Amino acid sequence: MEAGLERFYYRFTVGLPKHISVPITIVLLGILLLLWLFDRKIDVLLSCSAYILTLLVLRKCSDAKIANLRRLLWFLAVAVIGSVTAFLFGFDPVKVMSVVSILPLFACLGFSGSPICLLACSAIFPLYLADEIYAMAYLVGLAIVGLGFLSALSVFGRTMKPFHIAVAHVRAWLADDYHLIEDLFSCEKKRTFSHIVAYRFADGSCLSIVVPGVHFGPFRNAGSSRLPYEIEEKCSNSVVVLHGVLDHSYNVSKVEDSKKYAQLIADAISRACKSAKSMHGIKSVMVREERLGELRIMSIPSILPVLIVDRPGLGIDDVVVWSDGVRYPLVDAHNEIVVDWKGLWSAKRLGRDIVKLYANLQTCNNLRMTLVQRHVSESEARRLGLCKPQLKLLYISCDGDEWAYLVVPSNNARSGARERVEKILLSKGVKGTLLTIDDHVCAGLEPGVPTREFTYDESLKDVLKELVEEAKKKAKLVTGVSYEVVEEDVVVWGKCYNQLINYMRRGRIAVATFLTSLIVGIVLGLVWP
Repeated sequence: MEAGLERFYYRFTVGLPKHISVPITIVLLGILLLLWLFDRKIDVLLSCSAYILTLLVLRKCSDAKIANLRRLLWFLAVAVIGSVTAFLFGFDPVKVMSVVSILPLFACLGFSGSPICLLACSAIFPLYLADEIYAMAYLVGLAIVGLGFLSALSVFGRTMKPFHIAVAHVRAWLADDYHLIEDLFSCEKKRTFSHIVAYRFADGSCLSIVVPGVHFGPFRNAGSSRLPYEIEEKCSNSVVVLHGVLDHSYNVSKVEDSKKYAQLIADAISRACKSAKSMHGIKSVMVREERLGELRIMSIPSILPVLIVDRPGLGIDDVVVWSDGVRYPLVDAHNEIVVDWKGLWSAKRLGRDIVKLYANLQTCNNLRMTLVQRHVSESEARRLGLCKPQLKLLYISCDGDEWAYLVVPSNNARSGARERVEKILLSKGVKGTLLTIDDHVCAGLEPGVPTREFTYDESLKDVLKELVEEAKKKAKLVTGVSYEVVEEDVVVWGKCYNQLINYMRRGRIAVATFLTSLIVGIVLGLVWP
């Protein structure tokens, strides 16, 4: 999903920190007291009453989980600071308070879209009691902003759906309430193909590689965002969940459906581990590093090798090869921020080129594998851009030819991070690369940070070397392998994702139109009549 949209969702959604809420409240009340002393007691009281009435309606129609008191303090701070600033420049502070009363009204519509929000218009009555001029200023500002709001809707073809989508996302971001977004984006049922490879070792243990047939999104705990973790939690053996060649159109719509999907895959993993056939008479094969134009192909050995795709130097993000699901075990490495979107069309040809790749396979007569993990501190996880404080290294030895993949729970990787990881691996005599799982669980947890992208840090150098050394020591001979494709119909975003992209493209014009009307409405309300 485009990062620009994610930034807008939560930029101003954080309430005032608890440790400064009380001091700020005291300061704001002190300022109001000063205004009170300037022989405007009744006017100040009524304008404050109008503003607080609007805030109470906002809290009522949005419920306390969203419009909590610490968030409402932002609105009160805007009103009071605006009044004081206006007073210093010779404007009527009460008039400022009257005009900015429209801010919580439109915030209320943004939080819930409920008709009850229109009760905020009752703020005009105390303003009228204070003076007709304040009521007039309120109406002028409200009329201008309302026209801007209607104009913004016209940009979307006079439909309320973008507005409802925005409301659904706001509720999901601020209150973890996913019901609206689930209803709006349950758009299409699709056949999905999840690929599972299980490797059995001589000691009876099992390692599984999973490429689910759905996308891990859209954000936080909504939809199938937590699917990789849910699969791991439900499995008793070692599991690596990788990102398939899918985009957000394959987001599972409902959280409950995602949990069922995770259980379905976990059950298949259990079956695959038990049925992993002896390597005797069965070839495990892999693809040597290949280049297909801008694309680089690596692989994980199996009966049918798991192909890993990236675009060194250009980046790759949610590349889609088949519109009807992932027919082969194909992984989007998602290991570098895209700097050239136009070239991604070349990935469309990958479907036909797979046959050529399979004509040049390397047989693994002696296959050794292991998965090693390293937990890091929360502070280190934030520094590295991890959504979960954990690093995984998948190690493979095919007849002495060594490969390793650093699997990190991040949304993507900063430019240069992939190259640094590969350089360290090569210094230990191992080929391989960086893989991120396009993790959206931590999207919007920190102001100004839409998603966490893996960032190389010098502290990682020694950790990665230690992981490689540990993997070489712990690598075990694979005695059995099993490959399974799980087909399942599931309700996903489907065509609604394309609609969302279209709304996003128009969104800049709509947002600019509404913000312009907001500024013009407030200014005209102050200077006229």
